[in-house]
Amino acid sequence: MSDSDERGTLRIAGIPIVLPWSSLIGVGVLTWIFAPGFTDGSGTGGYVLAAIFAVLVYGTILLHELAHAGAARSFGFPVHQIRLYALGGYTTYERKVHTPGRELVIALAGPATTLVVAAICWYGGRAIGAILEPGSIITDMLLQLGWVGLVLGIYNLLPGIPLDGGALVKCPVWKISGSEALGTKVGAWSGIVVAIAVFLSPFAIARRLGQDSPDTASVITVAIFAAWLGMGAYDALRRSKMQERLPGLDAGALARQAIAVYRDLPLSEGLSRQSAAGASALIVIDSNGVPTAIANDAAVTAVPAERRPWVSVGSVSRSISPASTLLSSLTGEDLLDAMSDNPAPEYLVLDAAGVVVGVLTMGDVQTALTAP
Repeated sequence: MSDSDERGTLRIAGIPIVLPWSSLIGVGVLTWIFAPGFTDGSGTGGYVLAAIFAVLVYGTILLHELAHAGAARSFGFPVHQIRLYALGGYTTYERKVHTPGRELVIALAGPATTLVVAAICWYGGRAIGAILEPGSIITDMLLQLGWVGLVLGIYNLLPGIPLDGGALVKCPVWKISGSEALGTKVGAWSGIVVAIAVFLSPFAIARRLGQDSPDTASVITVAIFAAWLGMGAYDALRRSKMQERLPGLDAGALARQAIAVYRDLPLSEGLSRQSAAGASALIVIDSNGVPTAIANDAAVTAVPAERRPWVSVGSVSRSISPASTLLSSLTGEDLLDAMSDNPAPEYLVLDAAGVVVGVLTMGDVQTALTAP
């Protein structure tokens, strides 16, 4: 059953299905690709049928992503959304107690579903073709959906990230080495090899068939997919570097030293005390010495130097709430999960006894993950 939320986003089984404008580009590209298969592509009728067929192809892509979502939910992972883009889709879910085996199951659920749908379309088309007159539109669409589904299923099983088949490389390496980062890196390099092979495939096929060169449509179509693969693989390589650093993330170690000041203190004086103490953050306290707010870096920077003597620290600070506090013992993915679950511009870092350790921002964590 499906419905829509107040923003018009389609929902299936409670999962938001996002359809950005790039989806229309995908429909247009698929229409152009498949138009020759319907009444030789001439006239308006062939393109209308090809457009209908393109939408049906997107339907199979949606089923593919719903299979990922269903597998993730079966392991208790919350699914945030499914996004369909120009020529594919992506399922966003929250990883909890993640293991190589679970990632492999979630990844392969999509291609497996695509191949099952392809088989249903193929055999359904054959069965209907035996009843209806030869060459009927319904029969042709079902048979072509079967072929397209077969190609998409096999394509998605190619052993390289960002394809689902990348899990066939990543997960065994992860399992054997105990390092997800290494598994991602190996899967990404495999994805680069697959991207090159995909790009060269039309030329290899044309040569095998004794042709001088492949047709332009094939080259353009394959080049688009190869470029997407290459960019996805490169992004995975960058992500593997962050994964390698993930275990080293430590809230207590990353927290910036802060000094406590009263709300009415002039900002210029607060910054002067901060500099003298060698600190890099200001915490506002009340008359009992309890932290109530943290000076916001962006707000502080926005105040011109000549105005800082007349601006109070409290006026450029954000209130502290339970959601904007972190334990100094948080590390790795636990730290990222805590910050993701409770987004805040700044966090007050406390030790187990409730003593202030310092101030931490997502920017500090990102710097630790991406710095050379």
